[in-house]
Amino acid sequence: MLSTKTLPEFPIERIPAETFDYSLVLKSGFNLPFVVTGSTEAFGIKIPPKDKANLPSIAELVGRDKPVRIIEVGRQRELLGYKLGEYADMLHKRMMRNQSVLTHTQTPSSTDSNTEDSRVLNMISLEFSGTGLASRVSSPHFVNLIDWV
Repeated sequence: MLSTKTLPEFPIERIPAETFDYSLVLKSGFNLPFVVTGSTEAFGIKIPPKDKANLPSIAELVGRDKPVRIIEVGRQRELLGYKLGEYADMLHKRMMRNQSVLTHTQTPSSTDSNTEDSRVLNMISLEFSGTGLASRVSSPHFVNLIDWV
């Protein structure tokens, strides 16, 4: 397979949100991947509107001083002492700089690849229960039926 550089097709079932329910979960057992199509409302998901689902807004709702676990991907190590507000500000700064570079209004310096900003950082999860974000987010209905926590 690797010598031909082609991968076999793997069919992924597409399920309309309106027809997705708990009985389907019990029947399939999540043995194969699937994609649920349709609106978030039909699927039972509640999320903030796109204009309110950005990192600065989320940091304000959850709390800018909330400690978060950040992984430096290249070194596979945890960076200690990060707060959500710091992480949000850093990512926002990178996004603004990248947009500026893409529109040719700024050129990256030759030292950019050596700066702290060039590291790939990952925040795996964010606990937001008991915060302003909690009331704006809910999981699909079927998750509440099968979730043990």
